[in-house]
Order: sequence, then C-alpha cells, then structure tokens
Amino acid sequence: MTRDEALEVLENFSYLNTLFSRATEGFSNQELVEAAYSNLLGLDNGEAEFTNADARINWWVAELEAGRVSSEDFATTFLASAMSSQGGLVSDEAFGLNGARAPAAVDAVQQISDANEGQQPEDAVTTLQAVKAAVDDAEVPDQPDEPDEPDEPGVPGQTF
Repeated sequence: MTRDEALEVLENFSYLNTLFSRATEGFSNQELVEAAYSNLLGLDNGEAEFTNADARINWWVAELEAGRVSSEDFATTFLASAMSSQGGLVSDEAFGLNGARAPAAVDAVQQISDANEGQQPEDAVTTLQAVKAAVDDAEVPDQPDEPDEPDEPGVPGQTF
C-alpha cells in the first residue's frame, strides 16, 4: 500500500481507532503514545532509529492533554501525521521510515478488518501485536550511514 492509498483509507477508518482504543484501554496518555509509536510505526523508545523520541512523545502527550487530539481518534490522526507532516523533530531519514511503516500498519489493519468482515476481533491486544509484526516486516528505504538530524528542535504544532 502506498502512502497516498493509506492516507485515503485513513479518512474514514474508524475500525483502526476502535481496535487501538480497545487494545490500549486504561493507558495513560504517555502509554498510549508509546504504544502508537511501537505498534503502528515499529519504534520503541531507546532504539537508535527513534530519533528525538522524548520530544516526539511529549508533543503527542501535550496534544492529548490539551484536547487537540482525542484518544478515540488518536490512531488515525497519528498515522496520518506520520505520513504527511515531517515537522521539525524528525530527520529526513526518520520521515522516510514513517512513510514505509505507516502504510504497512494501515494495510495490516485493513486486511484484519476484511478478514473479520468489519467486526472487531475478540482480542484487540493480540491483534495489535500482529499489526506491529507487519510493521516490523515492512520494507524500509535504504538508510544513510549518518542520520540527518534537524538543527533546531521542533516548532510547536509540528510532530513529524
């Protein structure tokens, strides 16, 4: 699935939001954001490829706490932003990684929805782990030897 196809699917994809909300029920905002990075983009805090992790996580937590993003719509908002809005916190390399992994997450969830005829699975946590596996298996663009880090910290309002 291409980035453009994934963005089109996300426009009306409540299935993903419901699945993610069920799998992360009871999570704090911090845990919710970390789960999104891990399961939807294959990025875990502390990994070298997750550049500016704390700043990126904190930005999304602040968006949730301020009510600019709801936890109910978080998954689709998060993935759409990952594919379309680089912002100042993400290098070109990391944005390319987002562009490969986010569509893989959308495609995996679309396949799960189709297989279940639009019905949510019994075990949302296990299903979200299957999405993470698909994301982790996604082909990513070649990475340069040295990451291209932004010179300045992100501009408020920019996530990726």
